Amino acid sequence: MVKTTKTDQERAAIASNKEERARDAALAMRDYQAEKLAVLAKTERLRALRLSREAQEARAAQAAADAPKPVPEKPAKSSAKSAAAKSAEAKPAARAKRAPKKNG
Repeated sequence: MVKTTKTDQERAAIASNKEERARDAALAMRDYQAEKLAVLAKTERLRALRLSREAQEARAAQAAADAPKPVPEKPAKSSAKSAAAKSAEAKPAARAKRAPKKNG
């Protein structure tokens, strides 16, 4: 049976590859965590802005609801008849003023 032995040079290359992969993994984890923190910070900032805007809108709506409502003005009671009603009343009166025609 043939036994394969690794030389010192091969062992060093394997160890170097392991170290490089470990460094890459650590770097990738740092990048991932930094990106995660950035997303969380951005989310928190946007949440604060949204809550502030919603609170301001609620205060504006409450102020509008609490504001006194304007009282509509009522029309004057003198001559409140419509133009159509006035003209309908004027026609029979105009006929009555004319003198009756005589036959003959």
